[in-house]
Amino acid sequence: GSRLTRCWTAVWVKKRDLPESDRGRHAKTWSLLNDPEIKEELTAYLRSNKWSMNPEKFVEYSKAKLVTDEMKQSIQNAVNKEMPRGLKKYLEGFEYTEVKKGLFYDGHECSDNVDYRQNQFLPTFDALWPYLVEYQLGKLYKLVEKPPPPPGQFWLVLTAHDEMTAQANNGQKAVWIMKGEKPIRKKGVSRGVHRSDIICSTFGHVVEAGQGIEYGKNYDSYWDGAQFIKQVWVINFPTLKYYAYSKSAGGPNHPCL
Repeated sequence: GSRLTRCWTAVWVKKRDLPESDRGRHAKTWSLLNDPEIKEELTAYLRSNKWSMNPEKFVEYSKAKLVTDEMKQSIQNAVNKEMPRGLKKYLEGFEYTEVKKGLFYDGHECSDNVDYRQNQFLPTFDALWPYLVEYQLGKLYKLVEKPPPPPGQFWLVLTAHDEMTAQANNGQKAVWIMKGEKPIRKKGVSRGVHRSDIICSTFGHVVEAGQGIEYGKNYDSYWDGAQFIKQVWVINFPTLKYYAYSKSAGGPNHPCL
């Protein structure tokens, strides 16, 4: 303490300068007065009112005219960008996680999808299982013997829908997401390839029923539900109808399921 006092006294005698406090100057501390625009506006205000200015008036001006708007902007920026990650996680249910390259798991395991699959889709599928055309394991040229379907019912040929998207991903590596969810990673501006195909249990890959697009900048639009419905009605149904009635290995009049 006494040593600092002697140093400060020597500086005052020599330069007439008082020591400056370092309080609030930590690297992690930020003040509105550090903003050059705020400094400029305050300086202009002080110069225009220099003869009638006092500390009380200056504080009132800062609170009413300047600091309020700037603080609102600062708080909004802190909430959206600078809020501590742990606090944002607990307040909103988000977690900041790295998005690694690998398989993307979509919403198949969401609670509503699981409920639909378990309570609606699978029971309906099980009810139609006795009418499916099946082949013997190890002897795929022989059909599994089943009782004939009742009047008004037909043998059904199982078909599956398969989708594939191929494109390199150059998006950000870490994002805010709800806990337990997987993010849909934004694609780059380059071209991507999407295929929507039909796999038949009797004929395999039905090439004629598939559809492909090249999406991205200056290319086709992105694949969506409307395009899939159009594919089903315009391409899938006519093609599968032709296969069912003209090429069915189990005989004609075998609709596809």
